[in-house]
Amino acid sequence: MPEQHPRQYRTVAAGGRRLGEYQIVFVSDGRGWFEHSDGRREEVASGSVFLLRPGDWHRYAPDRATGWQEFWIGFSGTAVDEIWRTLGLGRSRVVALGPAAQEDLLRSFTRGLRLSVQPTPHEQIELAGILQQMLAQIAGALSAGEIDRQADQRFERAREIMLEHLRTHVETADLAEQVGCSRSTLHRLFSQRAGVSPYRYYLSLKINAAKWELVHTDRSMKEIGREYGFSDQYHFSRVFFAIAGVRPSTWRSDHRVDVRRTERTSHAHTERIRPAPAAAAQPADR
Repeated sequence: MPEQHPRQYRTVAAGGRRLGEYQIVFVSDGRGWFEHSDGRREEVASGSVFLLRPGDWHRYAPDRATGWQEFWIGFSGTAVDEIWRTLGLGRSRVVALGPAAQEDLLRSFTRGLRLSVQPTPHEQIELAGILQQMLAQIAGALSAGEIDRQADQRFERAREIMLEHLRTHVETADLAEQVGCSRSTLHRLFSQRAGVSPYRYYLSLKINAAKWELVHTDRSMKEIGREYGFSDQYHFSRVFFAIAGVRPSTWRSDHRVDVRRTERTSHAHTERIRPAPAAAAQPADR
């Protein structure tokens, strides 16, 4: 909690602060929030670490209901400046760590805190090594997170392009080019996030759209198949069975909605609930 910080660090939650040193703050348990210099506030979960750069305004605090357990270390020097630049850590930020990275960082903190009480010259050298290792661990997690976000963006963009071309066709190679990756990378993205290849996912989107047409329109299966880019009714039926597990005709008969009957039922229901004129009202007790 803020009152447990040394006096020069206690403004962290109230008015914010700018540090004259670098800091690593590790939240090993609990949750809270972190506010950046642009006013953007983000939620902080257990396993998050703050990388704080000198001069960057920020503030943060634990959730009042849960609190949090916090480890922190401050450091400075030209050697650290160089390490920070080399690792590309940049501005102050929050980094979410995976379970393995959390364990590694906690071990580093435990070892570093023990050595920092009254370090000998040899232990000071060891401390510098631990600090560099901690920064490298966090930089690795940050890089992995940015790669994951880029992969998510590519997956979502590929899906959007597929939806835009349900009634035409887009080749997997062209799709990969449009989202800015290789064909093999696109296959890996869809395998990891959807469990199928891009082509199989694309076919599934087409078949899902065709399912709606089969149930809600009177169009022939040949027309619907051509609408979604299948060469003929046999091709459409074969792919539909591979994706849905039944023939299009079976799907239609099992899920058919009589639109006209639905409209009549809705109209009749409206008539029944229309209030009667006041003159026709009957006494409540008979």
